[in-house]
Amino acid sequence: MPGLVIAHFGLARQYSNLRDELLDATDRALKDGKLVGGHYTRSFEEWLKHRTKTKYAITVHSGTQALEIIARWKKIKHSETMEGNPTIRIPNLTYPATLNAFITAGWDIELADTDNKGVIKLETGQGGIYDCVMGFAGRKPWPNANYSNAYGVIVDGAQHWLVADGDVGSGMSISFDPTKNLPSSGNGGAIVTNDEKLYLYASSYRDNNNLTSMIQDLIVR
Repeated sequence: MPGLVIAHFGLARQYSNLRDELLDATDRALKDGKLVGGHYTRSFEEWLKHRTKTKYAITVHSGTQALEIIARWKKIKHSETMEGNPTIRIPNLTYPATLNAFITAGWDIELADTDNKGVIKLETGQGGIYDCVMGFAGRKPWPNANYSNAYGVIVDGAQHWLVADGDVGSGMSISFDPTKNLPSSGNGGAIVTNDEKLYLYASSYRDNNNLTSMIQDLIVR
């Protein structure tokens, strides 16, 4: 039928069920006057690190930015001991945003074949090669494996972060886009990690401290 629009996601229906709760939370946040970095942001980050069983959590603009920040940090650490660009192996079954995050951060890209669950075989540990892993439909990439301390593993937690249980590699990006985490009422992202230095770098990146440092360097010059 011409003009008929079929909603792909039931956001309107979910909103009707949560309307009072969402409006109350929005009202309290707006009255607080601190929309970025305030009490509610800190409370959510505390909840998030406990929920994912990690030491640190920081909210950022989007899941894609979260992955890009991790990629930028890992490239910095890579350059301390190796020459040339790092290479990231990305599952060939994924959304372009995963690819774009590493391209923006200046990585070389290798699309890796997956098994029937969308999981790649790890090759982390070879010089300059890192793996980006992700779980689909709420499943961990390797249900019986622990890669929480695997330095060469970066985790895209778009679809499985609720079952991560600390297995976040050197860092995991999270997307709160409504298409992934119904009934999210907006977009957003986060990084969870057990690496304090990554957390501090992400905090600086989010809060524009890196930009401040660049401006100060230009003034000194």
